[in-house]
Amino acid sequence: MSNTSATISGGTDKLSITATVGYTTEEGYAPGNDLKKINASVGFNGSISDKMSFRSSVMYSNTDFASPPLNGATGGGAAFGGVPSLYANFLYSPGNYNINDEKLFPFE
Repeated sequence: MSNTSATISGGTDKLSITATVGYTTEEGYAPGNDLKKINASVGFNGSISDKMSFRSSVMYSNTDFASPPLNGATGGGAAFGGVPSLYANFLYSPGNYNINDEKLFPFE
């Protein structure tokens, strides 16, 4: 997980401005489980006279969240466009592995 944010503020005795930007990324424990989030805001405070002032703010937020499907498993595991579901990974895993089996290490 990574969080990054920056804030800039300034102004005069009659007007002040504050701007903030934030970016968050997170890679989940399962393949295909990712989060990317961007937040930005700008705020204005000002006074027109001793009896009149104004405040205004604008905020933008964009969240991109990806998660593998939790159901709809197939025997090959790739049910939805090549992304294996979590259910398929556990359901079709063998109960035990023979470490002497040559098929486990085809690269040797």
